Amino acid sequence: MNLCPLDVGGQLCGECGDAFRRQMARRADGSHAFWACKRHLQHACDCCMGKIWEEDLQCTFINLQNKLFFSQKFLLVPYMQAMEEKIFCREAKALLAYLKQLQKPVHDFFDEIFDTYVDHVLVKSAKKVAYHLTCGLELDEYIEYRV
Repeated sequence: MNLCPLDVGGQLCGECGDAFRRQMARRADGSHAFWACKRHLQHACDCCMGKIWEEDLQCTFINLQNKLFFSQKFLLVPYMQAMEEKIFCREAKALLAYLKQLQKPVHDFFDEIFDTYVDHVLVKSAKKVAYHLTCGLELDEYIEYRV
């Protein structure tokens, strides 16, 4: 079975704690994938967390990578120094090494990068997600409004 990269780490509902499930929907510009809380899909009255378009999740991860790319000296290096003897230090060093080899900001979503550095995603609302990275950091990203 070929899993979507966003499936591997998993998305959790910030309202009820249940997992998210990938669904397909037709829009004017074709079929698109979205993610929705399993509990909401079964009984909407039990959880009012709305759906999140897959493209939006991918864009927030790209934004997160770029923020880390530009702020690695101010965020990751001090974090690594503080975590020197903790288990997360190895993962933080790997993330920093990845960011240092980048020559410019990221513009595309890469499955293997997501799989490597994201433990899971907590969907806090229809407009806010928190990425829990394998190095122990939790970073919020906001979904941009699309017309």
